[in-house]
Amino acid sequence: MSEFWCSNWEQKQVGELCDVIDPHPSHRAPREEPNGIFFLGIGDLKEDGEVIGDKARRVSPEIFDEHQDYYRITDNTIGFCRVASVGKVIEFRSDYPFKITISPTLAIIEPKDIDKKFLAYCLRSRGISDQVSSLSSGSTRESLGIKMLRELMVPVPPLSEQKKIAEILSGIDKVLTSLQLHADKLRLSRDEVVATFFAEESKTDEFAEIRSFGEIVTGSTPPTSNPLNYGGAMPFISPGDIGDSAVVAETKSTLSAAGAAMSRVIPPSSVCVVCIGSTIGKVALTTTESATNQQINALTPGAYDPFFMLAAISHMKNEIRSAASTHAVPIINKSRFGEISIPKPSIERQKQFGNYISSSHKMLFQIMVEIQKYQYLKKAVSSDLLSGRKRVSV
Repeated sequence: MSEFWCSNWEQKQVGELCDVIDPHPSHRAPREEPNGIFFLGIGDLKEDGEVIGDKARRVSPEIFDEHQDYYRITDNTIGFCRVASVGKVIEFRSDYPFKITISPTLAIIEPKDIDKKFLAYCLRSRGISDQVSSLSSGSTRESLGIKMLRELMVPVPPLSEQKKIAEILSGIDKVLTSLQLHADKLRLSRDEVVATFFAEESKTDEFAEIRSFGEIVTGSTPPTSNPLNYGGAMPFISPGDIGDSAVVAETKSTLSAAGAAMSRVIPPSSVCVVCIGSTIGKVALTTTESATNQQINALTPGAYDPFFMLAAISHMKNEIRSAASTHAVPIINKSRFGEISIPKPSIERQKQFGNYISSSHKMLFQIMVEIQKYQYLKKAVSSDLLSGRKRVSV
């Protein structure tokens, strides 16, 4: 019995309510065929069942015929990740325009005596993650056996209540999907405008003047120790704080006065560029006086419009990445970083373009705030409804 679920609800094992199938029981990697059919693992699928790109392993059509003896992908099919990202849930559909097969990193679940959408939400809940944490094993990566998956406990409220809970949570998901699509379209439109601007402006005489990053890097000494102090007053910017909005409004960490004295302090409207690791070239603009370390180089706009500089450096991310070393952990040292050049059109043209970028980022930030609000709402409502702490009227 899982303590997360409502004590007034009956609980049953997943295996009692569903067919739980290992899609490729031999677990031998089938021979790859470039023009074959998809052999999809957890990294090849979104949670709504959409196939991500076309980079998945392809195998012989004979594998598809073999798999037909074990399962059929329908609108009632759920995938449950059993290896590494244990617990990720995929809701398959029946309208794929091509044949697909499933790798053993996923288990196939076919609900029989429980609503499919309700079960999918249960499988994503803390009630299941708590059980998975206690059952999963693996010295190098987490895994969950088919037998253990069948033994996971889920609640079984009346079917009408299951459907109502799924309807409420699906409504929140639809709002989140709509907001995410809006954000994606805004980013795409902004990126197209930026690309067009720099392609056209590069042909003009105004764009002839350039300055090197070395002339505008904020100079100071990196921290000599870890100065993080979560009760401090000064924001500390790390690469993880540079997100989709491209404007650093909040950070996960702060510095004490003593920590700030040891750190690289940068003024508001500094443009921060990640210069180490897998996110090299990621860029953001600060809104307040902040501190950072040697993982980030900060540029003071000076005669540049800060939002123009933000867009220009973002547009140059491939050039910045190509300047990185080829070591195990890519890095751009200060000398190499300082050699990179940035164009400088007239300040009037910069401000005109910067105003567009600023407006775009404000709109995107507002959408991201809404997304976060609905994510928190979904988490709270899911916990209340799936645990049975709040009941629905049907």
